[in-house]
Amino acid sequence: MNVQRIGVIGAGQMGGGIAQVAAQAGLDVVLVDAQRDWAERGKKKIEVALDKLVQKGKLPADERAAALGRIAIADGYGGCRGGRRRGWGRHRQPCVEQKTIPGPA
Repeated sequence: MNVQRIGVIGAGQMGGGIAQVAAQAGLDVVLVDAQRDWAERGKKKIEVALDKLVQKGKLPADERAAALGRIAIADGYGGCRGGRRRGWGRHRQPCVEQKTIPGPA
């Protein structure tokens, strides 16, 4: 299986970390949280973390820009539809997984 795009539900510390590592590895990431502004805040924290890596010389500026460009914010959980696997941030919510993200498990 060749994974090219993942959805991360929950943009807090854990979900943000998953999104950042995946984006730096070259995957397209859809970041979702219960409210859009929470997901946007999570992406901003990723941006700050990547900026610190650039300042320390651990990440080239062009790779920072590329990673940020791979992270999209979706309105609602439906933005993660169609994936074979799902990454979960903060809390695993089986009711959300079954009702809003139909597809193979």
